[in-house]
Amino acid sequence: MKNPFSISLTLVLAVAAGPGKSLAASAPASPAQAMYARPLAELKAKAAGGNPSAQVALGHHFFSGDGVEQSYAAAAAWYRKAAWKGDPDGEFNLGLSYDTGRGVHQDHAEAVRWYYMAARLGFPDAEYNLGFSYDEGLGVQQDPAEALKWWQRAADQGFAPAQFMLGLCYAGGQYVPQDAVEAVRWYQLAAKQGFADAQFNLGCSYQDGLGVPQDPAESVRWMRRAAASGQTQAIYTLAFYYHNGHQGIPKDDVEAVKWYRQAALQGHHTAQFCLGLSYSLGQGVPQDDAEAYVWLSISATNGDSWAPTYRDGSAGKLSLPVLEQAQTRARQIFAQIQAKQ
Repeated sequence: MKNPFSISLTLVLAVAAGPGKSLAASAPASPAQAMYARPLAELKAKAAGGNPSAQVALGHHFFSGDGVEQSYAAAAAWYRKAAWKGDPDGEFNLGLSYDTGRGVHQDHAEAVRWYYMAARLGFPDAEYNLGFSYDEGLGVQQDPAEALKWWQRAADQGFAPAQFMLGLCYAGGQYVPQDAVEAVRWYQLAAKQGFADAQFNLGCSYQDGLGVPQDPAESVRWMRRAAASGQTQAIYTLAFYYHNGHQGIPKDDVEAVKWYRQAALQGHHTAQFCLGLSYSLGQGVPQDDAEAYVWLSISATNGDSWAPTYRDGSAGKLSLPVLEQAQTRARQIFAQIQAKQ
């Protein structure tokens, strides 16, 4: 049977995909975000008095159920009050309510209308989401040029998700001529703001020499920064580096298992498989067929194609009572992982 630890690294380092629409309730530095921390009684009074930032902030409280009974409908109602006053934060959040169908009937065309009103005032979250609306043809006719235009506007304001999105466009030649150097430039801008997916893709770029000279040390540096932010693929990649002694990192099975476990608990099926195999082989951990079965079973349930064969091999080494305990533990851990995603 082929050793799955010999899988080519090119299968490991698929770059992070696009992050999708912004689901943030507000731009981080928006007045509503600052208003959110005020005492709830004061916030309610200001909102009732017509302060749009307070109205948006109160909407956020209802959205999350922070200090009030959770209600998407109440959140949308407060966002609407602010939007009617021309507040771009309110307009964006009302658009997001229509886009997701939270608190209002889902209506992508109405979402686009409110996104556009906020975007024309330079609200970067709205510009970014409007780009996705044009990209996907939701609520508006699909138009790649318009998608790129709005992503560019958000990126030019320093909005990290849009900068990362432009990096993806240049890396893949989507809507623009393929240009690895330009892709890296946008990844760097987003990565320096702490955007984890951009940090991971920048690490991939340095590893493979795409758009920058190949540099193992820089690759590892950006992988570590992405992993510190919880980027699952970066965590798994560091495990792979340690397991194989790659990118200038000395081979260390104990350290590899530490990173495999972290990625496994975040739902990465290949990390779950590698963790199970580590227990099966006693690499980096004491040999334990029951624990091997647990993680191989979780990986198999999560869709890994290698895992069923190795899981069944581990099962054959266990007594029936131990196997039943392992099966119960696997179900419990899988449910816990699913609940966090």
